[in-house]
Amino acid sequence: MADWNVSLPDEKAVGDATHVEDHNTLVSAITEARAALDAVEAALGGKAADGHKHAAADVTSGTLADARIPALAMGKITGLQAALDGKQTSGSYATTAQVNAKADASALSALADRVAALEEPEV
Repeated sequence: MADWNVSLPDEKAVGDATHVEDHNTLVSAITEARAALDAVEAALGGKAADGHKHAAADVTSGTLADARIPALAMGKITGLQAALDGKQTSGSYATTAQVNAKADASALSALADRVAALEEPEV
């Protein structure tokens, strides 16, 4: 509740001696209430209405939430098609186990070659 500067008079009976004073107090209270309302209206004057919206083209800064980003066609993503064109489209791929086995075999073969070189007699 707002703090008011003007206190309203108590109820009076017709013909009370303070009639004019009470009338003037009520006028002052109404004037104060109107000024407060004008201040609220001025404060709300620059605010957007509940239904206020902007087009996506109006966004010039910030980060959009994932949910606000639409699904895009591949052609709309710069460079994606060219990057995909350079990839193998289909075929036989080595499994992780096969890659690891090949790497282990290469390392073991290299180690065996080094040991053999160390065991050869010097000439």
